[in-house]
Amino acid sequence: MGNIQNKLIDIFENTGICINREDTEELLDLDSLHYISIICEIENEFDVEIPDEMLSRNPLETFKDFEKMILQLRKD
Repeated sequence: MGNIQNKLIDIFENTGICINREDTEELLDLDSLHYISIICEIENEFDVEIPDEMLSRNPLETFKDFEKMILQLRKD
């Protein structure tokens, strides 16, 4: 598992969300508080700023979606 994936799993687990490491495309059941906490932790941990338009146009429903978003932000 890659470094990004491990850090992201830690972020999710620290906010009380267990990730199925075998199925990272499983739909997550995030309430708004979990979602905001995860977004803030991602910005802090990866030293990125997630633009509002990225959050509104790309639904983040799976762990894989969050991972792809981080990869995209690190490319830009």
